[in-house]
Amino acid sequence: MNRLIYFKTIILAFLLFLFSCDKETAITLPTIGEVTYEVGYGEISFNWNFPQEQDVEYVRVDFSDEGEDKLYSFSRYAEDALIMNLQSREYTFSIRTADKTGHMSAPICINATPLEPAYKVVASSLKIEPVIGGVAVSWENPTGKDIQINVDYLDGDGVRQLYTSISSELTGKRYVLGVHTEEQVFSYYTSGPGNFLQLSEIKTASIKPYQEVRFQDKSEWIIVDFTSQSSQNEPPTRIFDDNLSTFWQTDWRAADPFPHHVTFDMLSSRIVTKLGFYNRDHNNAQNAPTDFIVEGSLDGVDWTIYGSYNDFPTTRNTEIIYSLDALSSIRYLRVNI
Repeated sequence: MNRLIYFKTIILAFLLFLFSCDKETAITLPTIGEVTYEVGYGEISFNWNFPQEQDVEYVRVDFSDEGEDKLYSFSRYAEDALIMNLQSREYTFSIRTADKTGHMSAPICINATPLEPAYKVVASSLKIEPVIGGVAVSWENPTGKDIQINVDYLDGDGVRQLYTSISSELTGKRYVLGVHTEEQVFSYYTSGPGNFLQLSEIKTASIKPYQEVRFQDKSEWIIVDFTSQSSQNEPPTRIFDDNLSTFWQTDWRAADPFPHHVTFDMLSSRIVTKLGFYNRDHNNAQNAPTDFIVEGSLDGVDWTIYGSYNDFPTTRNTEIIYSLDALSSIRYLRVNI
């Protein structure tokens, strides 16, 4: 009896083996046919005509990335076949069709080299500079792809923080404010959006953020030139004499029409962030300027516009403050009215 059971077991196992081998060798799937591709920034896009046979369920793409085997599966209904997060080096992609049970066709092999990933392209242009209360990070992104900007720093409480921002702007700039007031080393770099396995080279810069202070002593500043002055002894030197009862007044007669300007020399280069004005304490609101432009220069020859305004209020006895458009070192200021 035991011998009969033994023979039955051997026969059953042998039959199962035959059936298994027969099933394995009976599957022949069509290949994907002609494959075209287009490389992008750290990515590759494949195009093919999906086989019409009903047995084929999806397309499988295999490749090796730095010694790690990877695979992507694309449904027969997928509109594109995009593989991302690649480096700028040659890859060999194996493309096969597959059925529901995982049987696959013979492979078609494609060798292709993607372009440099966007985050690496942007990293070469990444810059950092001090601003009031922090730093500004700027970059150029010719790819138009999303990248992530990262800045590591100490905040006002001395706690380490990581600032991040995702952007696809062709020219970008971000401000990191509320940092520690003392000089510190900032680390800044780019990465793939939300992917800290894709990092550019980390750059560092020792920076002390600017602190805004008001000029207290303007007594030595010099008027370089001006276009008009009234005949009532109201010279442009009164612009910065800190006396609100005095003022500069241009000749208001028709023979001396606008525009007018005054240029003064601060005697040394400074980073000017804001200008404050007071209206003349007069009951005629029409005495206030309507439009004015602020220019700056290091040498008094080459000038740059740092502000253009047309909203000067008529408020009296109240300082009217305007912020300049850029933080550049200047020595000469010219106000055009």
